[in-house]
Amino acid sequence: GSMFILFVRFVRKYRSMKLHFHVINPMLFTIGVYSIFFCFWMPEILEFWILQMVLVWLVLIGMLPAYRFPFQANLLKGIFVLSLSLFLINYSGSMRWLQKSSYDWYYNEVRKLDAGLTSSDIVVIENEWILKDYVRYFSKARVIATGEPGFNKSEADKMISDAISQHHKVIIYKDGWKLFDPIE
Repeated sequence: GSMFILFVRFVRKYRSMKLHFHVINPMLFTIGVYSIFFCFWMPEILEFWILQMVLVWLVLIGMLPAYRFPFQANLLKGIFVLSLSLFLINYSGSMRWLQKSSYDWYYNEVRKLDAGLTSSDIVVIENEWILKDYVRYFSKARVIATGEPGFNKSEADKMISDAISQHHKVIIYKDGWKLFDPIE
């Protein structure tokens, strides 16, 4: 509620703020551009929203002398209440859930892999940029990630054919784990 009231007061006082052309406008432009971009590109990843939230806080709290906290709250108490609210919202919305590995989708996907994979086995990951790091961390298998910079299809094909010829496992992840079958 307080953030909404602060936002409304900010909008009403926007024209009268002296530094708005030099300070506030670039910050609002940055917030807008980043928010629009991340609404379409992986909006579910919370880390991509940190910059926008920091800028929103800087704008709203930085302009407090121009429009004051609601309910005649003094500056220190208001900032404390907003900070506490921000922590509680983030903790209950994401931090609490991520403390248990059972809520981590990538970790659960890696657990589906054969625990007996060796460094001679290969896991090919297509279009899952975070999953490759989980496989590297939780598995002994070599990882080929098609989306990585430096990916070379001919080198990957050679590694796969060498592994198959030596009777090692090749597992592919593309919308789920599949054991590579050269006959298909």
